[in-house]
Amino acid sequence: MSEDRYQQRQQRQKEKVDARIAEAQQERGILIVFTGNGKGKTTAAFGTATRAVGHGKKVGVIQFIQRSVPNGERNLLEPHGVEFQVMATRLYLGNTETGKRTPPPALRYGSTANGCWQMPRWIWLSSTN
Repeated sequence: MSEDRYQQRQQRQKEKVDARIAEAQQERGILIVFTGNGKGKTTAAFGTATRAVGHGKKVGVIQFIQRSVPNGERNLLEPHGVEFQVMATRLYLGNTETGKRTPPPALRYGSTANGCWQMPRWIWLSSTN
């Protein structure tokens, strides 16, 4: 292989690497799903939200709960700009008499949740199923 041809090949390779590095610099969203039967999902989510706020990220929390009651997490995070949306819902998803299941709260309130995706950089949907 001649020196000129080698230099051209190396230049093409460098351009490919530079393009991949430029792509890696683009900010993208992330989805974190906490699952399981035990405790700790809410703690993990609020811990992640707190870290995001501490790093200057904009955070939104949508909670699907049986009734709206004051909570310490909200009292702590709202003064730091965290937006909360509390959606009252029944936690029971099935009807034993008819055998029918009601849609999960995240689906019933999907339009509100979808609208919030436009603003914050980090969203947490609590008790979505």
